Amino acid sequence: MKRVMLLFILILFLVACTPEDEIARNQEYLNNKQEPPIKNNIVEPPKEEFPLQEQPPLPNITEEEPEETPKEPNKVETTMIARQWEFVPDTIIVNAGDEITIHVTSVDIIWGITIEEFGIDEKLTPGQTTTITFTPNKTGKYKFWCSQDCGNQTGIDMTGFIFVK
Repeated sequence: MKRVMLLFILILFLVACTPEDEIARNQEYLNNKQEPPIKNNIVEPPKEEFPLQEQPPLPNITEEEPEETPKEPNKVETTMIARQWEFVPDTIIVNAGDEITIHVTSVDIIWGITIEEFGIDEKLTPGQTTTITFTPNKTGKYKFWCSQDCGNQTGIDMTGFIFVK
């Protein structure tokens, strides 16, 4: 019995919501020259012509290059160890215009460090820290090496690079 009643309500609901019923109601309004009812809460605005108002001319704007504020150079500090056959780290990456300070300490014997492009040639005494400061202004890859001759091709093997971007 419940199933029959539920089926009856479902059929009644479907019949009541058919689009034909809606079309018939709209046709009735059109025959009586009445406005159709509002559907889905959408009301179209009346179609009136609105005259365009004269707009004042735009001001003459010229695009000027923005003034670049000079960028404050960064101060980059790093520590480096010189030990048998190597610099640690052996690669330093900085920006052009940065002021670079490298604190180099030899941990075993006398070494040297040369960065030819920046006029640097320092002797590194064991247990002491040597401070080197310079400012690379051009981008590039700059090699540094041990300048202390110990007879084992140190300047060839004991090298590193400074990358300036």
